[in-house]
Amino acid sequence: MKPTGVLCGLLCLSWLWSIPVRAGDWEIGLDDPDEAVVLDADRHVDGNLVLHNRGALTILPGRRLSLAGSVTLGGDSRLQIDGGALQFLQSFAYQSEIIAYERARLVFTDAVLDGSGFSYSVGLTGEAQAWYARVRVENGFSTWAAFGEAEIHLQDCDNAGEFVPFGDVTVDVAGSDVVLLW
Repeated sequence: MKPTGVLCGLLCLSWLWSIPVRAGDWEIGLDDPDEAVVLDADRHVDGNLVLHNRGALTILPGRRLSLAGSVTLGGDSRLQIDGGALQFLQSFAYQSEIIAYERARLVFTDAVLDGSGFSYSVGLTGEAQAWYARVRVENGFSTWAAFGEAEIHLQDCDNAGEFVPFGDVTVDVAGSDVVLLW
């Protein structure tokens, strides 16, 4: 791993460790490292979604997870959306974000990401991966930053976003619209 990836990883980890856990946060995988949750009904979280260790959350088709905060994935955790939606309930731009570090994975297929009218951030570091197929970003815009050996793979996505890669990252975008690369 390059020095910039190590530095970013350490900064992200120190930031994550400094986050106070609020009563409204939803944590998966903290007490049970292999905890796997399937969201088969709409759910509102008045805080953050945090996936630890090997924790996994799958959002099923037609279901919506609404968050007042952000999403953080660490270790070997996984957030999967299969035909469902993730909505950030934001009051201003970049209030919410998705942060994945170590070997965490985002796997979104036929999904809708809703920023509630504002942009939000997506940050990947370490060996984190994002796999998006036919994802539509509505009511907002994604600003991506990738560090270390992170991977971003987007296929046939609407309103893909802007990408700022650092280090030995992989950015593979095909058949997608609204793509800015810095």
